[in-house]
Amino acid sequence: MLSIRTMLVLVVIAGTAMSWEDVSIPNATFALRDVSFVSPEVGWVAGDGGAVYKTVNGGDSWIKQSPFTNDECDVQAVDFINPQVGWIATEGGYIYKTSDGGDEWVEEYHYDEEYIAFRDLEMSTLFDGWACGQRGAASGIIFQYGMTGWHKEMSGGHYILEIYSHGGQTNVFRVGDNDLRKRVLVDPGPPPDYLWRTIIPGVFRNIDFCHPGSLLGWATYKAGFDGYYTMDGGMHWSEDISGFKASDVTCIDTSELVPMAWGIDQDGYIINSIYSTITGEWSDWAFCYNPQYPINTICSVEGPDGSAYIYAVGNNGGVYKGVEEASFRYSSETEANDYNSCITSARYVGKTNGQVQIEICLAQDSDIHFRIYDVTGRLLTNIYPGTMQTGTNNIYIDTVNDAGEAMHPGVYLCNIEAGNEQTSLPFVLLK
Repeated sequence: MLSIRTMLVLVVIAGTAMSWEDVSIPNATFALRDVSFVSPEVGWVAGDGGAVYKTVNGGDSWIKQSPFTNDECDVQAVDFINPQVGWIATEGGYIYKTSDGGDEWVEEYHYDEEYIAFRDLEMSTLFDGWACGQRGAASGIIFQYGMTGWHKEMSGGHYILEIYSHGGQTNVFRVGDNDLRKRVLVDPGPPPDYLWRTIIPGVFRNIDFCHPGSLLGWATYKAGFDGYYTMDGGMHWSEDISGFKASDVTCIDTSELVPMAWGIDQDGYIINSIYSTITGEWSDWAFCYNPQYPINTICSVEGPDGSAYIYAVGNNGGVYKGVEEASFRYSSETEANDYNSCITSARYVGKTNGQVQIEICLAQDSDIHFRIYDVTGRLLTNIYPGTMQTGTNNIYIDTVNDAGEAMHPGVYLCNIEAGNEQTSLPFVLLK
């Protein structure tokens, strides 16, 4: 059997390398609204009826940690910055903090000037954070956290559903029922004066970057329209027209994997997009997982080995865990360790005139068999070009599968068989 080594870590196959499992809270009937993990094993979920649960084993078991004595307070947001320190925010304008991993919670802030409903928390450090939500029939409100605690930063306008901070005063984004905005400094003062400048109008639901300070990020529409992505830290945004309508998104780039994003589409499926370091483009969204119950939000965290862990939460205490193993790394080019082998190298060249071009180099004349699979492992195309000669050979594969269906932009796997040897070559099919 041919031994293959990876030359360039350029492409990650989400569907072939990724595994999903249901790690829901047993017998739960409440909806979960938010999730926060500080490691692959340690995380919290929160939701309706005062639900706050913690896991220390990646969802294998859950510990109830609600600070409430009744079930009337819905928790809308949870965020931890380390295994000990975290916050939750609720309907009614309450923020609670824990310093012991959730065993005890203290009411840290209550906005009592009027009734508000918090929708999101974004904590960067012990003394740098944001909270946002809605007040009244159709108005938003934002709070900032610093050395002196919480204070109202602004109110008015439309609902504000989520906020994202790279850290600091100005590299902060918010999305809601009116637009996507960025906080900018308009007068250094003293005191400094800031405003929220509209970047894109529209009804937005969610925003996330691969990590604080990352250039790569996504913003999704609330109403199921095409979202937007940025590749320069949020200065410029491009519309995604792939056809999938993600209502929530999480992005990650680990030490071992290329940047990836997972979202929730309008049908409740989890979908996936991969950033190509070759072309500098995101692949179109592709189906990844169908959870048992509808999903409300999703998060990601890096494992110690560079793997990516995805946690999605939703109705009926639903928690769904996906793992993208760092050991499942593939290249767009492979080379044989054994140069007496038949296949000495194989690479994906690109898409030309509606056909996929793959180049293989053979050490001897061989009968060749190609199979194309999608990310779910479904066989799309069988090709028997016959005998290929020693040296470099090119094969052109139509982007219409054996069932007459078009191969949409996304991630695919080409299995190449020569004699009794075979190797697998992943590739990203772009628009």
